[in-house]
Amino acid sequence: MKSLAAGDLRAKSEESKKHGASCGKDFTLERIRRFQEADQKLQEACARLGIDKPHMIA
Repeated sequence: MKSLAAGDLRAKSEESKKHGASCGKDFTLERIRRFQEADQKLQEACARLGIDKPHMIA
């Protein structure tokens, strides 16, 4: 397993800053959209099975 050097971490951090805040915002919005789609699919599946509210196990 390769260890992560401080220089590698700095390089990755600088690279992520180059993409700008909009890239992070776009990524977050995409994650929200995917979560909402998954939630909708879960609700549809529960409705087909006759389950009012799914009980999520933590």
